[in-house]
Amino acid sequence: VSQIQMPKRKKQQPSIKKIFAWSSASQVASLPPTEDTYEDDHNVDLNDDSNLLGYNEEYVEELEGGEPGTQKKRKPKAKREFREEWKDKYKWLKSVTHEGKTVMKCIYCEEHKLVGPWGSGTGCTSMQHDALVTHANSRNHKLSETKWISENEGKETSGTELAVIDDINKETTIATMLANIDDVNKERVITTMKLAYWLVQEDIPLSKYESLCSLAMSLQAPNMPKNKDYRSYTNQPAANAFLSAISKNIEEAQTAKMLDSPFFSLMLDESPGRRPEKHLGVYVTFLDKKGLGAPISQFLKLINVCDGRGKTLYDAINLLKEAKGLSNKKLIAISTYSASSMVGGENEFVTLFKRDVPNLVCVHCIAHRESLAASEAAKRIPELLFVEKLANNVYSWVQNSTKRN
Repeated sequence: VSQIQMPKRKKQQPSIKKIFAWSSASQVASLPPTEDTYEDDHNVDLNDDSNLLGYNEEYVEELEGGEPGTQKKRKPKAKREFREEWKDKYKWLKSVTHEGKTVMKCIYCEEHKLVGPWGSGTGCTSMQHDALVTHANSRNHKLSETKWISENEGKETSGTELAVIDDINKETTIATMLANIDDVNKERVITTMKLAYWLVQEDIPLSKYESLCSLAMSLQAPNMPKNKDYRSYTNQPAANAFLSAISKNIEEAQTAKMLDSPFFSLMLDESPGRRPEKHLGVYVTFLDKKGLGAPISQFLKLINVCDGRGKTLYDAINLLKEAKGLSNKKLIAISTYSASSMVGGENEFVTLFKRDVPNLVCVHCIAHRESLAASEAAKRIPELLFVEKLANNVYSWVQNSTKRN
């Protein structure tokens, strides 16, 4: 009788310790083999995990600490979703729906079509707070924020955009703009801005700004750009932007001092230009250091008016006071030129203002008053008549001269 040959034992399968991460090697060794272990290779069901491992499934469950079919199921992961409270902290954040899914977008980056999911893309799908922090600290977001605020400043907005302007920066200052620029460019901007400010202080046209920057670069002044290009802040558009930011900063500081002063007064004068336009120059006098300092007189505003009527000028000054936050309760005096529209009849400028401020002190132009006083004095002093005649003759001679300046 021929000897019955037993089938070859199947190749050793991966260790159950390795698969289930058991710590005891004795548990693995004590697992009983199943009958399928000794079957032919071609009879093994490759889709049956228990056959592939060669171990009894129910016995494995017992070793795991539970009866068959009663082991604890793993807890499902928490679902990540958009939180509305994130909008309170990040005013630029908004949620939109794309292809049935909620995604996050940035108001600044979307407005300026920044490349990426936050801007021109379909939106950020990672509903995590870390994604917001990373985007808020990115350089592109900060530059978009600065550009968005500067463009929307003073513009009529509503809804989300208005809330962003009110909560983030009602009045953009130079410090806010510079905070969003990296340190390398910050020093360069400050240096070139000083050059533009010097030109204005010395009453030199801004057309000389580029040549002044070239001189500073040739002298190797600190923090000056190495090359002249559009990003070097050495061109005419950059000078105009610097001048606008500087004037806004000075205007804000002046307004803050005026509001701290217990009293203020206004001085008005008509300023006709070369074109057929009429302007009203406004100066203000107030007390420095919240009323404890010396009086300060400064230029306040040049207002373009359609005509020189008293009612028109009255409305223009009221709009200016409202924009600056000035109250009639602090207004104690006003100085005007001597035109009839200012100091004339019942519906003229001074009369209308005295209805609002009964105790208002009104003084008309000191130069005109001096001229009137001199003309009246000349009628009584003969010597002054000779001086007046001499001055008129000199003026006529110079006026008719071909070599006059």
